Amino acid sequence: MNIRALTGKRNTKANPMVRKEILIGRDLALTLFIDHEVLSSQHLNWARNLASQVTPVERLSPLGLDMARALAVFEAGEMPQWPDPVLDWGRVGPFARKVLETLQRDVGYGETISYGELAALAGSPGAARAVGRTMANTPWSMLFPCHRVTGARGKLLGFGSCGVEMQEFLLRLEGTLE
Repeated sequence: MNIRALTGKRNTKANPMVRKEILIGRDLALTLFIDHEVLSSQHLNWARNLASQVTPVERLSPLGLDMARALAVFEAGEMPQWPDPVLDWGRVGPFARKVLETLQRDVGYGETISYGELAALAGSPGAARAVGRTMANTPWSMLFPCHRVTGARGKLLGFGSCGVEMQEFLLRLEGTLE
């Protein structure tokens, strides 16, 4: 496993005990925010954008180790077994939770689905735009693989702050795109 990592505390007035772990892979970087063993959020970025901020550390949290292993497998072009951590579901509403759980359960590695199809599958036909907002705002973009959700007819519309380039890269890793 060739993952570099940095750990530290994120000092916020709301909760100074949130642990921040940055995992840097070959191409991708995951930033984890862990609050008392609960994953409050996870952000994906390009390794090139965060690599200068990271120095090796001796110890990651158990969740950080599991995420680092899964990231290494994913970057190798293989289907990872992402951990199933306790999540801070208070960060999303009931509709978003249903959409995220439907995505995770029904859209597998190497598959894609449109916003409209996911809306219908989650029991809300006609809610494609709301699904798009959910995908753009999910706090756990790798655990709930938002990159697999496309526009109508498979058009790539972007992936959070990393844009279409990241979505295309992730789908190529999964073998969805040539």
